[in-house]
Amino acid sequence: MNFLAHMFLSCMDNELMIGNFLGDFVSNKELHLFSEKIQEGVMLHRQIDSFSDNHEDVLESVRRLRPSQAKYAPVVIDVFYDFILAKNWLKFTSQPLEEFSDHVTEVLKYHQEVFPEHVRRRTDRMIEAKWLVDYAKPERLEMILGFLDKRSSFPSAMKNAVMAYNKDYELYEKDFLKFFPDIIAYVESACNCE
Repeated sequence: MNFLAHMFLSCMDNELMIGNFLGDFVSNKELHLFSEKIQEGVMLHRQIDSFSDNHEDVLESVRRLRPSQAKYAPVVIDVFYDFILAKNWLKFTSQPLEEFSDHVTEVLKYHQEVFPEHVRRRTDRMIEAKWLVDYAKPERLEMILGFLDKRSSFPSAMKNAVMAYNKDYELYEKDFLKFFPDIIAYVESACNCE
């Protein structure tokens, strides 16, 4: 899962949301620097990733993309799924995406003083770009994949995955729509939220 899904899967709990946001940016050695609830959010992020990485419908999407994206297929699927979530947003909540994005922005701004410096800089850029709303704009997919392409450690063709997304969109959306209710139920059970 990528940023939009992780923020959505935080039970509208602000500290869980912060931890869920920080999940990829902080190490286990740094966890003690955060409140217990933020630590729970970091662990929730990792549980979500583990659940997703082992879900049959996600694995089907990854298999479909693997010929063109090799080892980066799971990373690209995470991004695809955020775009698909944005397109299907109102199937999962009555809160408009723009309103949800504004709430997340306020939560991140309020808690930024606890972020490591490198995360604070990245967060500022993300907020300035209204990053969560970008997932509702299909034309932004190539830009986001291009950014990931530049940051990859090994040769990658992530920005070219847009062709696969457009070609097989209905199949990726079908996988996502079978998977996402399962991850929602998993998180609600794990966090006792509704």
